[in-house]
Formats: sequence, structure tokens, C-alpha cells
Amino acid sequence: MQRNITAITTSIDLAELMNTHAPLTAEDATETPLDWPGVGLLGNDGRFVTYDLDRDASTATRCVLADGTAAVEYKTSWHAGCPMFHTMPEIEKPHWCPAEYDTTTWDDADAEVRLDWRSVYVGQASYADTTQYDTVEEAREAYEREIDAMNEAFPAGADED
Repeated sequence: MQRNITAITTSIDLAELMNTHAPLTAEDATETPLDWPGVGLLGNDGRFVTYDLDRDASTATRCVLADGTAAVEYKTSWHAGCPMFHTMPEIEKPHWCPAEYDTTTWDDADAEVRLDWRSVYVGQASYADTTQYDTVEEAREAYEREIDAMNEAFPAGADED
């Protein structure tokens, strides 16, 4: 089921937007993120919003938002770790998928730690916090530290999604 995306706050938002919106022209279909001025969508208030791209991190097959909140990669077929699709016809065709995405949950504690490009989300019951890091590597290190902290707090174990 397609969501109505009115803001890009995660890589899943960006991937879903790019997977569900066809290029306007045949010429547009031949372009890559290197050709784009940005990624745009219609916001909640009915105004068109453009998200600038990180020109240094984006490639022909990777689209990275300049503010670091989201990044996606173009995949020609299914690969492990892509949370975008759930049926064989969907995963067998080319699609955009979060570039650096991982999540671990603790169901008994209603807790989750999620890595999404340069941000790390930590949530447990009514507490939630997202921290943006300068690099993907720093975010990955923080993600691993948060998992260790949750495993210490909830030793029953985690479910890697």
C-alpha cells in the first residue's frame, strides 16, 4: 500500500517516494541523482518542497540528502537488509532501497534501536530520541553502542530485523 509522503524524514520515506513516482518524461527516466537539482514533493501545506542533494556523497546509483537525514541506493534485484518490499514480484524488479539501514528490537521491552544513514534512533516505551552524526561511520559506531546498552538493560535478547 502506497503512503502519501509529504516530508522526507527517513531513508524509507525517500526510497518509497522514489519507488512509487515515475519520471515525467523519457528524458527524465535516463537521469541519475547526479543530474537532479534535488528531490521534490508536495508538502502537508500544499506547497512544493525541494530537498537538496549532497553532491559529494551522491552517485549515479546513490541519492543522499544534503542534510544527512536519508540516503538510498538503486538495486537491480533483492538484497538482504532492504526493508522496502515483501512480495517476490516487488523484490525481483529494480528499486531504491535505504543505503545504510539497520534496526534491532526488544519486543519484551517495547524498545528499538535504528540506524538510518547518519542518524540513530533509540526508543523504549514512551522515550524516543534521534541523533544525527557527521559521518555514516560515527552513526554505525553509535548504533552498536546503543545496542550494547539495550542488551545490558534487557538481557533477554534482541531481534534483529
